[in-house]
Amino acid sequence: MGCSVVCCALLLGHVVSLGLGASGRAGALVEVFLQEPQATGSAYVLQGALLDPQGPNPSQEVVRGSLILVGDLEPEVEEEDSWIGVFPVGEEQGEIQRGRKEESFTAAVVSKMKRALVLGASALLILALNQNAIRELDVSQVLSKPVVVIQASENVTKLLSALLRGLRATAKMTYHTVLLENLKYLQQLWNTILLVALILCTGLVVQAQRQSRQHQSEEDPQLDLKQHILQRLSALKTRRYHPSKHRKSQAPEIETCAVCLDQFHRNQCLRVMPCLHEFHRDCVDPWLLLQHTCPLCKYNILGNLCGES
Repeated sequence: MGCSVVCCALLLGHVVSLGLGASGRAGALVEVFLQEPQATGSAYVLQGALLDPQGPNPSQEVVRGSLILVGDLEPEVEEEDSWIGVFPVGEEQGEIQRGRKEESFTAAVVSKMKRALVLGASALLILALNQNAIRELDVSQVLSKPVVVIQASENVTKLLSALLRGLRATAKMTYHTVLLENLKYLQQLWNTILLVALILCTGLVVQAQRQSRQHQSEEDPQLDLKQHILQRLSALKTRRYHPSKHRKSQAPEIETCAVCLDQFHRNQCLRVMPCLHEFHRDCVDPWLLLQHTCPLCKYNILGNLCGES
C-alpha cells in the first residue's frame, strides 16, 4: 500500500512538474461577439495561452475591446475606444512590400505588433495558422501588454473571415495569471505527500524485514531439531515380526504395541528402540517426532541434545 501511494505521488508530481515546465504560458479565454448585418449576431469562445509578460504580471486580468485586424495600413481607431490587435500568423503572404524583401515575415509581424501598441492597443491576439511561423516569432519586445496565442480552429477561421469582410467584432479576453501560483502550490503539496509516503513505505519495509528475521530466527531451531529427529529415526533399527522366531536379545518379547494396544501380526514392520522396546513403526514414528522418547521407559532418542535445547 505504501509503495502504491509513492507511485501515485510520483505520477502526480510528474504531471505538476510538466505543468510548471510550461511556465511561459497561462490559460486564456477569448469570448468573441460578432455583429453580422441583418442578424442578431453570434458569439463563441476561443481558448489560448497567455505569453509571459516582462516584469510583474499585469494587474488587469480582463481586457475588453473591439477586434481589429492589423495589416500594413494603419488601423482606423478612435482614441477613446479600447481595441485588441489581431495578427494572423500563417503562410507568408504577399502583403510585404517588395522594397522590404530582406525583412522576414515574422519580423514584419512583430513590427506590426509594436505599431499597434504605440497606437494604443490594449492587448494583442495572435491567430496561429502555422506552427513553424509561431516558433520563429520573437514577441519579447511586445510583452508590455497581454499577448494571447490562439491555435487554428474552426472558430479562428470564422473570426478571420469575418474581420477580412469588414464585420465588427468585439471580445472579452480573460486570462488567469494565478495559474502558475496554483501549480507551485500543488507541487509543494505533492512534494509533502511524496515525502510522507516515502517515510511510511520505508517504515513498512523496515518493519517487514524485522518481522521476517525474527520469524526466521524462531523457526531455525525448530527446523534443526526436527531434522535431527528425522536423522535419528532413520538410524533406528526395524524388523519384521515373526512370532515363532526367537530373538537373540535377552529382553522379554512383548507381543502388543504400547501405542495402539494392538497385537503384533506376522510380517508387520516394528521399530526397535535403543532401549529394545518394540512398537509398530507407523505408530511410534509420529510419537517420536513429537515426544522423541520411548512410550514405555521414556528413553530419549536424542540423548544430550534434548537437554541442551
